[in-house]
Amino acid sequence: MQEERGVSLNTKICKILKLSNGETIIGNITKETVSYIDVNSPLKIVFMIRPDMAMMNMSVMKWDPSFDYAHSIRVYKNSIVACAEPNEMMMKNYTEILEQKDRKKLQMKLLKRMMQCRNSLEGQNLILCIERQHRNYNNMSRVCQRNKRILWEQITM
Repeated sequence: MQEERGVSLNTKICKILKLSNGETIIGNITKETVSYIDVNSPLKIVFMIRPDMAMMNMSVMKWDPSFDYAHSIRVYKNSIVACAEPNEMMMKNYTEILEQKDRKKLQMKLLKRMMQCRNSLEGQNLILCIERQHRNYNNMSRVCQRNKRILWEQITM
């Protein structure tokens, strides 16, 4: 398959894409060619109508949990029905979600490092504890040897 040349975008351009299957996604466009666009961190926008309260709720979730979100995801233009700029509120919410995701990722990394340090310290503490027990055993052994000698001396006198 021949690779299409496209424009890689150095800046993050956030777009809302309405797809032919009815899904609506929001994401940062990282590359665009004649036939596809690459989207970074795409989130699916779900609208829920609540007839009992005469209102509509909106939520965002990972577009497809099986995708590797560490890389951009390719969307072919023949599946895009509409493309638009997000309004200010949507852009703010999307940015906050990504920042929150980055914070959680950082927290998980820090927690992992802390656990590694803790495990390392526990290992060091275990070694120190074993060495201490060994010293105590040696001391007790010497005391026992001395007591045996004293007892032997008392018996043989």
